[in-house]
Amino acid sequence: MTHIPFQAIAVDMDGTFLTDKKDYDHDLFTAVLNAAHKNNIRFITASGNQFYKLQKDFGAHATAIDYVAENGAYLLQGGKTLDYTAIDNSLIPLVLEYLQPQTNVHVIISGLKQAYCLTTTPQTFRDAVHFYYPKTTEVSSYADVPVGQEPILKLSLDVPWEQTDRIADGIRTYFGNQFHITSSGNGSIDILAPDVNKANGLKQLLTTHGIKLDQLIAFGDNGNDAEMLKAAGLSYAMANGIDAVKNIADHEAPSNNENGVLKVLADYLL
Repeated sequence: MTHIPFQAIAVDMDGTFLTDKKDYDHDLFTAVLNAAHKNNIRFITASGNQFYKLQKDFGAHATAIDYVAENGAYLLQGGKTLDYTAIDNSLIPLVLEYLQPQTNVHVIISGLKQAYCLTTTPQTFRDAVHFYYPKTTEVSSYADVPVGQEPILKLSLDVPWEQTDRIADGIRTYFGNQFHITSSGNGSIDILAPDVNKANGLKQLLTTHGIKLDQLIAFGDNGNDAEMLKAAGLSYAMANGIDAVKNIADHEAPSNNENGVLKVLADYLL
């Protein structure tokens, strides 16, 4: 058998593992996952999404993989919590106050158990929130969010896509090193605790399995994948990915709509 140059696999989801129709080749995935497990290779989804969304995506295989959810803030092994990193509760009102004048910015407060959004936001936004955060409660005021009773993992912002960089840079400038700010594109900005990113989450998760980052193969398409692709021993940017990510990665995989991740993994494992 050809030598397999990795002991763990990390895949971003939207724009990477999933097609634009939010699906993937289930038969090919089953074959790849079985081959990975046969070779004692861990399969990890590293995503900005809520764990409960990722759990739905993988269905019957959900307990057979590991998770770096919420862009690195929530780590799970086979669906069981390993660790999480919450943002400083005292800073949340300050962020909301900073964002208040920007009426075109909508906020998701993502807690460990569920997410929260305002009932006053547009229906299209709330529909998207319930899709990406299956466990969501709509509240009439941010004061109704039980900050202090539930760890808050991140604040996720929906902004006009053409203003993403400007708004993200403004938050970085205003709050300095009190947060890590990242974007997965398409008008999405995540505000996380300092040093929380996919790479650091993967490092902690892999350590529990005795695996190093240079034994990892990683796939991504956007800015929130940058640290992960830099840290991995072997990295692939998707053909549909942004240029900044392609410049970081070792190789380019076929596009997400071609099930590019699974095709690359099949070449290694099947």
